[in-house]
Amino acid sequence: MKLEFNRHSILTKPLLSGVMLILFCAGAQAQELAKAVAQTGLQARTGQRLNFTVTVPANARDLLIKTSGGKGDVDLVVRKAQAPSGNEFDCRPYKAGNEERCQFADPATNAANDAVTQSTTYHIQLVAQSAFSQVSLVADYRQTGSTPVVPLAGPTWSGFSTYYASAI
Repeated sequence: MKLEFNRHSILTKPLLSGVMLILFCAGAQAQELAKAVAQTGLQARTGQRLNFTVTVPANARDLLIKTSGGKGDVDLVVRKAQAPSGNEFDCRPYKAGNEERCQFADPATNAANDAVTQSTTYHIQLVAQSAFSQVSLVADYRQTGSTPVVPLAGPTWSGFSTYYASAI
């Protein structure tokens, strides 16, 4: 017996008298993106979704997720901490074509209390509004480190022998 299905199918197929196989195939597993490494040659048929994630460290700033190139019409949909669904997303440019971008200034900050988390995962969906091919997807961010305090040479204020400066 040949079973045919796609990732959105629910199948019920009789196998033997009185035995029924029921399959449900959920969305494909998300592929993790590496910092600044483009996924190229992406393609999907109309209505299909490709799923990705990118995990940013606590010291990440200026996260940029963008699609570019190719033919067709891909929509970029991004949500922090969980997969986007319906009207649940943090960014969806919804432009014609394949040039879309989502930017987050402080991607590891919890908006509810401005606390910096250890790391944060962003879930990315590429939705084929019409079939697309040869599309590229990249996620990049800037990592900041703690800036060491550096003594400066020069005249002193009264009572102080050295000036100290730190980048802000």
